[in-house]
Amino acid sequence: MTKKNLIGFCGFVNPEIVKKYRFQYPNSSWVDLDIDFQSPDYKILPDIYCKIIKNIVNNAIFFKDKLILIIISVGREKCDSALFASYILKQLGFCVVESVYEKPQSAQVPKISTSNLPLRKKFELITKNIVEETTDLQFEQCKPKFGFWGVPPNDLSILELFPDET
Repeated sequence: MTKKNLIGFCGFVNPEIVKKYRFQYPNSSWVDLDIDFQSPDYKILPDIYCKIIKNIVNNAIFFKDKLILIIISVGREKCDSALFASYILKQLGFCVVESVYEKPQSAQVPKISTSNLPLRKKFELITKNIVEETTDLQFEQCKPKFGFWGVPPNDLSILELFPDET
C-alpha cells in the first residue's frame, strides 16, 4: 500500500488553510494540481474543456493513492469551473477543502508580478510562495510594458516568449 504523503492544491489558496495543513502534515509534499504532469486523461470532463481544470481532475486521479487531501480555491480569485472541479473530486471520493481568499496583497510585501524577473520565473515564484509564504524576498521593480492575467498557461514555455517587463 502506498503511503499518502501529498497535499494537492489549486489556485491561490487562503494562507491560513495552508498554514493549518503544513502544521498538521509537516512531512508532506505539496503539488500544484493546475500543472500539466502528463497524467492520463481519465475522460471525466468533456474533450473540449479548460485544460487547467482537466489537469486538476486528471492529476488528482493520477495521484489519488498518494493524496492526503486537496485544497482548491473556489472564490472570485479562481474561475467558476474550479467550484465544479471541487464538486467532481468530492463525488470521486477525495477529501476536498474549499478555500476562498480574496484579500489583496500587502503593500509591504515586494510584488513579484511587477519585478524585472522573466515572466516564467515570476509565475514559478508566485506558485511556490502560495505554500512556502516567503515574505522577505526583494525584487527590483520595473514599469510594466505588457500584461498577463490569469492562471499559468498549460505549457509554461510560452511564458519565455514575453519580455521581463510583462
